[in-house]
Amino acid sequence: MTNKMTNGMKMMKRALALCLGLVLLAGAACAENNMMVLSSGAEDWLKYECTLPDGRILLTGGKMENGKDGNFVPWILCLNADRTTSWELIDRQHDGSVSAGRAAVLEDGTIAINVGEHTESEVIKFYTKDGDKAREDLVLSPTAIVEAAEANYLMLTGVEDGNESTVVIDYEGRTLFRYDGVCLPNGYGFKVRGEADPVVYGTNAATDGNAKIMKLNGMENKAAWETVLDFQMDDTDTATLCEAVKTNDGGYAAWLRESCFTQGENGYEDVDILVKFDADGKLKWTSGDSFKKDNQYIGKIFAYNGKIAVLCVTKGDDAYDDMNKPQVIRWFGDEGTERGTTELKLNPEELTALKEYLTPKDPGTTRTPSVYDVQLIPMEDGLWALVSCGVWENEGEESADTIFESHELVMVKVEEK
Repeated sequence: MTNKMTNGMKMMKRALALCLGLVLLAGAACAENNMMVLSSGAEDWLKYECTLPDGRILLTGGKMENGKDGNFVPWILCLNADRTTSWELIDRQHDGSVSAGRAAVLEDGTIAINVGEHTESEVIKFYTKDGDKAREDLVLSPTAIVEAAEANYLMLTGVEDGNESTVVIDYEGRTLFRYDGVCLPNGYGFKVRGEADPVVYGTNAATDGNAKIMKLNGMENKAAWETVLDFQMDDTDTATLCEAVKTNDGGYAAWLRESCFTQGENGYEDVDILVKFDADGKLKWTSGDSFKKDNQYIGKIFAYNGKIAVLCVTKGDDAYDDMNKPQVIRWFGDEGTERGTTELKLNPEELTALKEYLTPKDPGTTRTPSVYDVQLIPMEDGLWALVSCGVWENEGEESADTIFESHELVMVKVEEK
């Protein structure tokens, strides 16, 4: 592996650690019919995968069995458009902690879901639209990690001959093509959801740490187009695209993070920038350094109803954010105009399990109701957020832990700007 690729890997890993450390913040006003509870009193988790053709939404994740010392088992939940349960699968036939993730609706309507995510026993299971078994499992290589699932392919990453590589296969297990790099050819990154032809982004190892987005030409290891971004800030050392989503106009909104390793309190400084590309990957506009001026990091981005929603993280906040403070979603039009902000706040007293653990039991400890993760989900009646939250307990400055019995998974309505 070259020094440039090694530097790119280090930069990407550091960026990922920072992205995960910056808790993805949000919430919504809790009122009648504007909140529903999916899980209460356990460290269960779910991810939004996709919206089915009939308007139902598919969620995958893990459900904790046997309390604090138990294992996770795969949990698949399909909700109707009104958020009532259409069907649910809890797969208890596994040893150790196993979860579900990376799902897609195939061209014949079959639902494919990766079960055993990030373990050595990853398999693709196939279900009908009603949650019944549709066909035999597709067993994957023990070294493969499912990075993305689409209607016509799976994108897997792993290590071959000591090098990190990507292989694209069909749902019969046949290899379509492969290349060096993690998702991004000769780089490190991710894939835009919902694209028949892969659009990938991240850090380009062929340059000295520049951010890159590219579209592959069908099921071939060729570029239909690619864009390597110049550094936007004068003192940038490395850059990456941390997240990119397809927008209503066929283009892409992306979260650009630029880093300078000679400044800042810890020897480096990160600056987040919202950037917009057209359908051919040409840069249309950037948010400049507006997030830097407002002392914010980007937590996540979403495309919704012709707009871009940016969940913001205030620099200097604790890694597990206090639910008592309002959080901010900034809204941008596809053309780059800032449309306003939504201040969001969950009320801890309205969450059944969480509120029981707000009062510290031991001297010298503090407890903070906290938001751990937020995903925005478009539904027929507007935008909703899937929020993971709970109580974080601190003992001085050295010891901290989450109280697993306080965890809740809720869906809340989000005001749109």
